Amino acid sequence: MKTVIEQDFRPLVVLYGYRSKRDTLSFVGRGGLITLSGRSATAQRILRLCNGFNNVADITRKLRTISPKEVAEFLSLFEQQGIVCDSRDLHLKFHEDSANPAKFSSDLGVDGVSDILRSQRLRRREGNVTQVPNPVVSNVLNVIQDRKSTRAFQPGQISLDKLSGILDATYSIGKNGHWSVASGGGMYPLDLYLIVLDDSQQVPRGILRWNPEERSLITVSDKNPSVWLSKIFNAKTLLENAACILCIAANFRRSTIKYANLGYRLTLLEAGHAAQNTYLFCAEQDIGVVECCGFADEALANELGLLFPDEAVLATLIMGKIGTDVQTSLSDQEVSEKAERLRHILVGDNKPIKDVLFLDLKVDGYTMPMWSTMATYRPVPGRLTASMKRKSVAFATGSTSSEALLKVLSEGFERYALEQNRSDRKESALNLGEPFLDPRVLVPYSDAQFKNLKGVTPFDPRRKLDWVIGSRRATGERVWVPLELAYYATKQMRHELKLCYQASSSGVAAHFDKEIAIDTALYELVERDAFSVTWYSKRRVNSINHECLPLDLRDRISEWKRMGYSVSILDLTLDGPPVVLVIIWSRKRRPAICSGAACRPNFVDATLKAFNEAEFMAMTWHYHRSRPKMEMSEIDNPESHGVFYLDPRNLEYVDWLLEAEESNVIGEDFKSSLQYLEPVVVDITPKDHACGLSVIRVLSEKLMPINFGYGNEHRGHSRMDMLSFRWSEKYPSTPHFFA
Repeated sequence: MKTVIEQDFRPLVVLYGYRSKRDTLSFVGRGGLITLSGRSATAQRILRLCNGFNNVADITRKLRTISPKEVAEFLSLFEQQGIVCDSRDLHLKFHEDSANPAKFSSDLGVDGVSDILRSQRLRRREGNVTQVPNPVVSNVLNVIQDRKSTRAFQPGQISLDKLSGILDATYSIGKNGHWSVASGGGMYPLDLYLIVLDDSQQVPRGILRWNPEERSLITVSDKNPSVWLSKIFNAKTLLENAACILCIAANFRRSTIKYANLGYRLTLLEAGHAAQNTYLFCAEQDIGVVECCGFADEALANELGLLFPDEAVLATLIMGKIGTDVQTSLSDQEVSEKAERLRHILVGDNKPIKDVLFLDLKVDGYTMPMWSTMATYRPVPGRLTASMKRKSVAFATGSTSSEALLKVLSEGFERYALEQNRSDRKESALNLGEPFLDPRVLVPYSDAQFKNLKGVTPFDPRRKLDWVIGSRRATGERVWVPLELAYYATKQMRHELKLCYQASSSGVAAHFDKEIAIDTALYELVERDAFSVTWYSKRRVNSINHECLPLDLRDRISEWKRMGYSVSILDLTLDGPPVVLVIIWSRKRRPAICSGAACRPNFVDATLKAFNEAEFMAMTWHYHRSRPKMEMSEIDNPESHGVFYLDPRNLEYVDWLLEAEESNVIGEDFKSSLQYLEPVVVDITPKDHACGLSVIRVLSEKLMPINFGYGNEHRGHSRMDMLSFRWSEKYPSTPHFFA
């Protein structure tokens, strides 16, 4: 309870409550039931008087048998639990309930919104019609006609005098003492903040607060806003090349202390006046501007140093130089619509994906500046092992919620497709009469390995197998692929077939464009090949100096250093496109090591993707329950690789990599074709779910596959000889940390 107004506190019950059992009251709260046990009769007597008109003194006077101290304690408890609030502060509850991310939403979908836009804007009213003439000539009307929202910017500076004009127009005191906007009761509760995105502007990068009385800007934070901006604004293309963001915030108490809840409405009106002034000045000065209210309210308030919900941002205006180039990438809105359509098709009862969950990952005061999602896909009944059913999940990260949703739906559908195995032909390799992929070349095991490995048996070209049809990407030549190389090994397959291999998801990708899916899968194969070759050969690699990396990434690395972790950026590139391995590690903390790897045509792009993966792993493994020391021989799946390296004692197996020599040189862009890998492409898209995604499995005899499990490495693969490397250990090798 607010001690400064304790006796004047006017409690109003805002949650439905009932007597659930003897001496217990339950209330229906936003996050579930709130249960209060003990002295329920006293609690009920107090609650009956919480009508929003009685203050604490009134309630105490009317309940003479209950001491003032007890009344105050009960009311304090009720307020803390959200059961009552001051009747004059109802607007704060509404503001929290209407904040982003939305607790309650209409969920209309793309088609539902389109229907509304096509409908009549307002209810029709009957009456006499009076036509009005054209208006007088007015400069104000001309500027209003020029007012528009800009959704594409180009690099450029907003000069200091124009920035001064924006601030003056939005919220300032004129020479005559008049403010630039009207304010209910002359209270002027607005509080403006300027987020400057980079060092190219004439004011310092960071967060600056506007003081209209002194016409000055004060830096309240010099942190790099680009790190958290996309996540909080849930936007990517909208923010590209923007110069700054003007945040119109308010201290509601300034107005509501006089007008109570009406003051909230007056404050919103004032913010609207200020935003329109910004638009008009920008229209006159040919400055691009767009209002954005889709930000995460509490998160933005925290970054600005506001005391949410009493102080909150009401609107933001993104500004910069108006873009002239045609946008080539999908806009935020287009990505959102695409993701929502895919969600409608794939998620729900009797659909491939059960549900999608957004994760807000935080560790030691640091929030991952990416949207993180998890999708639970629907396993095929009776075909998966119990372990596989528990792990029927897919994860993804994205700059926006829609990007993350689109990725996780694609990933979930990809994993779902891996279980929908089909057989295009059952025949022995000798009798196929067409080319086939030979497991003895692609995923070779020695005779000794077959004796130790469970669930696999040597490939026999005379034995009849189930095959799926694929093709060489370059020539279109038909190539037969053993079923177990293309799909997950389900429980049914293990029971009915003699499998020569148990496939993972490496080299599988889903995309609306089949060619992009093929390239994505190929880049993943190159990445896993580079990691496997490096791990088993212990070849010398370079650690990239952090100063060579983008500022945003350096700032994120600094957060992990603050938490006691080191970050290694390793260049694993072999004879193809750039491959980057990022390791977040500590000798004193758990998890001891988490990693992410990526292959992209551009080195920096690969680094960013790898870092996002490593950071996601570090965030999620942070909450993994510790267990007694694990033996290498217990490692039998991807997750157990990660569990083994949670223990700092096992860093001794990775020291050779963590001590890599530092380099100031980053890899060059890859501009060639991936055709040199001579990939075989297998389309494993489930035919009973037409969602537009193509799910592709890609295989190449020229690349070493990654393995999972102790003693499961592909000793006989030709890749080591091709690169003139040797195996650094005798069989079985130390298991890697890639999870």
